[in-house]
Amino acid sequence: MADPAATRSQPGMRSWIRHTLDTRRGGAAHVDALDGIRGVAVAFVFFVHYHPWVAPFLPPGGAMDEFSARVADVGNIGVDLFFVLSGYLIYGGLLRRPQPFGSFMQRRLQRLYPTFFVVFVPVLLVEIARGAPTLQSGAGLIPNLVGNVLLLAGFLPLDPLIVVAWTLSWEIVFYLLTPLVFRLGRLRERRPSQRLLIVGVVWGALSVSGALRDVGNARLIMFLGGVAVAEWAASDSSTSPRVQQAVRRLAVAAAVIVPLACFALTYGGTFRDDDIDYGRQGWAAWVRIVLLLAAMPVIVAAMVDGRGALARLMARRPLRWLGIISYSYYLIHALVIRFLGEIAQHAFAPADHRAAVWWVVALVPTFAATLIASYLLFAAVERPCSLDRDPPVTVLPPRITRWPWQRREPAEAS
Repeated sequence: MADPAATRSQPGMRSWIRHTLDTRRGGAAHVDALDGIRGVAVAFVFFVHYHPWVAPFLPPGGAMDEFSARVADVGNIGVDLFFVLSGYLIYGGLLRRPQPFGSFMQRRLQRLYPTFFVVFVPVLLVEIARGAPTLQSGAGLIPNLVGNVLLLAGFLPLDPLIVVAWTLSWEIVFYLLTPLVFRLGRLRERRPSQRLLIVGVVWGALSVSGALRDVGNARLIMFLGGVAVAEWAASDSSTSPRVQQAVRRLAVAAAVIVPLACFALTYGGTFRDDDIDYGRQGWAAWVRIVLLLAAMPVIVAAMVDGRGALARLMARRPLRWLGIISYSYYLIHALVIRFLGEIAQHAFAPADHRAAVWWVVALVPTFAATLIASYLLFAAVERPCSLDRDPPVTVLPPRITRWPWQRREPAEAS
């Protein structure tokens, strides 16, 4: 018979979930609003991949079809926001203290690769089972495979197996480039204006070279927005109460106006394909990117400040939790949506079941499915492999003492 005291001591599922998502590090230095803004970013990206599967069930050319397409286009704001956050966090970390290049890259790769491989391997197996059409296109089987494994399929003209991995390619390039620029440019010895100029020239040259190789993307300028936020946070002006209050107010206005403005600037899926040359997209694309470059750093700066109505909203627990699992969510959500879409199209003939209400009816269960898959990936792989070197027993589900791949303690093994 089970010991009642032992049964009561077992952590419940709710407390296990809370503990799994408690990743605060650095005590008071941790800014909850930054977790929340990540959650908002992946929520935006969800709509980019939600539209393609629900579109066959919407009346073609109807109001809901147009609305869904425009919301999907606006969802790309999430990627722009992630670039600003990466620019701030990576550049800001190097600005605060010098870090050996080897240990810096080791931490970055440890953060990315375990979760990436858990998603990549089954995708690769499915690709092989289908005859490897993506891998055999373009540059060919071996270059595509190597480029995907090295996370360079967005930086180089290769075809990514995981559709969102092109952004990770540019993250890797930013990780590689920024420490080298710090060392070779002796940025720590220079004034903020000089640092911004040097980083801007280097990153701008890289973006131009990418455009010449047909892999450039004008949205990469968002990394520099994050660099500017890091310099602002490190400067004396960031301590001025008037400046901080102005940033907080501008951020609230930007959070309301920017999505609406981007919605108005989208025409027929103009922004949906990241490979399209911005020069062929007309004035609306360039207005949008200038708007984002002006507004996104202000929003992130308000999150760094950690005060004000917007920062308090972003620090709410649901958004924080979504932000904490954002990397797992980013990697797996498109695959879950595609899987659900294929099931729906096999179960219901889209041509016979078209209705505008489909967009609303399918929204909550689809989002819930992506949340469940992302949380499981985070709890089983991302946290124990990338966030915790020696994860405690309480990270695991109730009555499970370790994941199968965790090594046993000597006393336990005996």
